[in-house]
Amino acid sequence: MDDKDWLILKTIAEEKNITKAADRLYISQPALTYRLRNLEKEFAAKLVSRHPSGVILTPQGESVLAYAQEMLLQLRKTKERVQNMENKVQGTLRLGTSSVFAHYLLPPILKTFLEKYPDVEVSLYLTDSSLEPMIQEWWRESFSEPPHIPMKVDNMDTCRQMVLHGLGWAILPAIGLRQQGAPFTQELYWRNGEPLRRRTWMIYPTAALDLSAVAAFTEYMKKQDCMGQRTK
Repeated sequence: MDDKDWLILKTIAEEKNITKAADRLYISQPALTYRLRNLEKEFAAKLVSRHPSGVILTPQGESVLAYAQEMLLQLRKTKERVQNMENKVQGTLRLGTSSVFAHYLLPPILKTFLEKYPDVEVSLYLTDSSLEPMIQEWWRESFSEPPHIPMKVDNMDTCRQMVLHGLGWAILPAIGLRQQGAPFTQELYWRNGEPLRRRTWMIYPTAALDLSAVAAFTEYMKKQDCMGQRTK
């Protein structure tokens, strides 16, 4: 079992489809199936099971997958350490961010950063960070009755379009309204007069600064005015 086998098993688990996994790895389906069968022979166990919607890993397959993921992680870390020994900013930068930040603020940030460090690759993972808890707290502080919500949408641009067409009002992040426009906006304030704001923080493990791509991006972001930072 080598790194190609680790990656094959990981991709099958993610795609849940042999054909899609082969396409993603740029290999033929017969070649992928051949390596998978050899893996099953090596472990003397069935690793993948057919399913109505594709394939799933068996309990034995899940166990081997955990090993494969750990080995892929260690291989990546080793490669990045070796690359960092050359004192060159390179490697893979993995970012987790809210969809709003990724849509409105991150593109120009990454454009400038990657122009300066073209050997860095970026993997972006979007999260659905919700404003609802803060909005609910503000509403309870400001009103005695719960809001009447006749319509719910899960996309900010869709919500804005509904408002533009006279279907109600909405509480949205200002960044989307500044760039896209709105017929009327009103900033919200807490009872003490403070504006209703959500801070954006950059959080990273201190040990990650040993990686040149992370260290360079951290220093770059310190010069931006869109966030604070926190280490752990």
